[in-house]
Amino acid sequence: MKQLHIKPLSVAQYFIDKCDATAGDSITHLKIQKLLYYVQAWGLVLMNKSFFEEKFQAWAHGPVLPSVYHNLKKYRFNNLASVSIGDSSEIQSSEKEIIDKVWDTYGELSAKHLEQLTHSEAPWIEARGGIPSDALCTNPLDDDKIITCYKAQYEAAE
Repeated sequence: MKQLHIKPLSVAQYFIDKCDATAGDSITHLKIQKLLYYVQAWGLVLMNKSFFEEKFQAWAHGPVLPSVYHNLKKYRFNNLASVSIGDSSEIQSSEKEIIDKVWDTYGELSAKHLEQLTHSEAPWIEARGGIPSDALCTNPLDDDKIITCYKAQYEAAE
């Protein structure tokens, strides 16, 4: 599997750039975390590439990249549609294909809907290992389990 090692904040900025704050579009830290997770998942399945070096952890609100959390926690639950946190110009066009597919598939869903979705999927559930859903957990999500889960979804949709 190829490692791309894209900066997560660059992809987060790309999602923020897709929002139109003047039109009332909204994107929160929680939503960005889930969108980043789906970029990683679908990159693994469709491109056999790991977008991010850092592993997602099975936090109470779903998969989280701790570095992104620490960069965005100051914004709490506020809309980030007009915030600048990274450089989206670093992203290559082949990578943007996956990122755009994730946006087209999940971008209209609310942060809470995305949280519930990740809570219903095997990679997060298995990483939690039976820990109550609201308890602190920093267990990493396993890439092989992510691939198995989303490859099955992809094949079922075909």
